[in-house]
Amino acid sequence: MKREKISILPSLYDWGGAMNDSMRWYVQYSVKDPRTGKMVRKKVYSGLNTIKNKNARYKEADAIIEKYTELLKTGWNPFENDSKNIYTDLLQYKFAAKVYADKKSGNTTINYFINSYMKDRMSGLDDNTISTYTSKYRVFQQWVLREDLADKDITAFTNDVICNFFNYLIVERKSSYITYKKYKQLLHGCFEFVVDQGKLLFNPVQRLPKCTTVNSKEPKPISDVDSVRFMKVIKQNEQMYLYILFEYYCLMRPNEIRMMRVGWIDFERGYVIIPASVAKSRVAKTPIIPEVFMELIRNEFRLHLENKDFYVIGKTGKPGIEHIGKNTMRTRFNVIRKSLNMPKGYMLYSWKHTANVRLSDMDMPGIDRMRQNGHTSLLTTEKYTRNKAGFKSATMRKEYPVL
Repeated sequence: MKREKISILPSLYDWGGAMNDSMRWYVQYSVKDPRTGKMVRKKVYSGLNTIKNKNARYKEADAIIEKYTELLKTGWNPFENDSKNIYTDLLQYKFAAKVYADKKSGNTTINYFINSYMKDRMSGLDDNTISTYTSKYRVFQQWVLREDLADKDITAFTNDVICNFFNYLIVERKSSYITYKKYKQLLHGCFEFVVDQGKLLFNPVQRLPKCTTVNSKEPKPISDVDSVRFMKVIKQNEQMYLYILFEYYCLMRPNEIRMMRVGWIDFERGYVIIPASVAKSRVAKTPIIPEVFMELIRNEFRLHLENKDFYVIGKTGKPGIEHIGKNTMRTRFNVIRKSLNMPKGYMLYSWKHTANVRLSDMDMPGIDRMRQNGHTSLLTTEKYTRNKAGFKSATMRKEYPVL
């Protein structure tokens, strides 16, 4: 017997992430009008477009989606409050909604499996990683909705369907290879979960179309000459100087530096002890503080005299009880970059890439670079460095035969 559809659960329409005032974001859902028997689409704006921070706007959208999902699953219908035409057989409608919700919860739709996988996979991950995963699964779910696949059984997601999605990433979204690779990783993991559940015989995320688009927005290592120019200005801002020193010398990631407390620093042995709860890999790591940097920490910044519970990069410009905002230091760095007329490829995260390239050039052992970065394998470190450093040859550069 054909299942009667009484609603389509909410999803976000975000214009591909655009934040223009003319492109207003909204949450959309569809529900059957009990007076006509037809599905009607509803849009909820609910202050979304007054939020200027993209991550905060996505978070608010998730809250709206959750709210309306629960309402629809429990039988709520917006037409009940229509004063001109009140649905008389409300009990019957709510009974149908409950049956539908029960069936929906047991459905083998892609939405069901993505939600199940995310609950299983994201336990314990940091907020930034969760936000990245969520945004990419949201894009996939929007595409699924557009292609009228949202209510299809999971077995409808064949290799051809998955290839169509990745073609969409290449052609319509013009995704870079790095972004494309992340989608591949996340969807492969999700469908592997489906296979483990016994709902598919094999993972359809394979034999995908190739993506060769280069990401022009990836942070570039800073040249030696430009590094000197940057440092002359950056040293005038003690907090930014300290932030960049931790990134450069300890190869720490932005969120690790932002959340770092004075108590993480072992001033006697010369380590930063980064707990698993903050490290991206969810594995505790202990980068070495090189002697030249430890001397600055003690004599110039005098961090060993600060309260151990204080955040090193405090909100007031010095160690304190509150850490800085997620984008604060990046915004400040961009202002300096603009004032020096530097390339946009130089970003705050470039200092970590700069250090890795320099360490590689001086033949620092791979195992040492791996541990300082907090990578889980030498292969990861070598790929990471190769992508940043490119092909190196002093002979090619200085002794090439003149034409």
